[in-house]
Amino acid sequence: MRARWLWAALTWAGAFFSITSTSACSEVESCKDDEVGCISNPPDNSGNCLAGLVPNEAGTECVEKGSTAPSNSCGCLTNELCRDDGQCVNVCTTPANLPPRTSATKTCRPIAGEAAYDFTKAAVALCYQSCIRRATLCGTACNPVTECTPTAAATLTTALCPGQMPECAMKACEQARDTPCAQQQCPAGSALNCTGVVCSNACVTDPKYNNDGICDDGDLSNADSFVCEWGTDCGDCGPRRGTPPPFDRDLGDPCYDALQCGGDRTDVASSTGWCVTTDEVRPLYRCVPDCSKKGATCPSGYKCFELLQDVDGDGEADPVIDSKNVQARACFPLQCGT
Repeated sequence: MRARWLWAALTWAGAFFSITSTSACSEVESCKDDEVGCISNPPDNSGNCLAGLVPNEAGTECVEKGSTAPSNSCGCLTNELCRDDGQCVNVCTTPANLPPRTSATKTCRPIAGEAAYDFTKAAVALCYQSCIRRATLCGTACNPVTECTPTAAATLTTALCPGQMPECAMKACEQARDTPCAQQQCPAGSALNCTGVVCSNACVTDPKYNNDGICDDGDLSNADSFVCEWGTDCGDCGPRRGTPPPFDRDLGDPCYDALQCGGDRTDVASSTGWCVTTDEVRPLYRCVPDCSKKGATCPSGYKCFELLQDVDGDGEADPVIDSKNVQARACFPLQCGT
């Protein structure tokens, strides 16, 4: 995944974060469970709550300030976050509208540090590039995982490269990868459709991200990072159709970059949320609330943990601390595990 690389080298954004449980308990957690004014308990006789909590709309119990919208009446469960639009979101579960995870392409040539391609490996890369384009541009069902096995790919590519020379297969792969949509050839019985297609290898962050074997354009279907603009890492991601995902994300939304959630590693005090992983299997990153500020508390069911990044690239995760010595912390859902 690009995530580990981002920890080491992406200095302009928060990117992905891991979490450690060394931080102290928040004021809310130290508040006694049965004490008047504590979370989920009634306010005192004057209508006041403790630890920065506020009365709910009915004035019957103390809740997190800002955890309900618009007037502390969200009614979320303890394993849910309350979004600004008043919806409750469980960040440990996969969103119902999340695109299905699809395969990214394979590089037409070995990247730095990889062994030279033999004919079969080059044939598989060609098959992946062609299959993904057929599925997106021609509407032809094609799953590269099942259709581009080494045996199947080598058999198909031998007809194109009778001598089974790796260079022949790699050049054919590059041709399939770099052919504009309008010039693509579709199988019989299917029609080419280039409407709304975005596909370039023009990552403005750095050209080295193009064709490096990692999808970096932030599409939730198969990307590993948000380093490039949507649709500008086509050689690694495949062509895109439609509209790019919104950059600004709400609490609980899937994310790829801390900036999407309101997190700023260079000015931690101004942050409102961070992008952390809540599912190592998917993997799935979600926006969660910031708790870096002094006295900040987390919603019920969430605990404040330190954020870690491998900033210097030594393989060791370090606390995220800005130039003003403010350490970044985020509210992590305890039901997701630590």
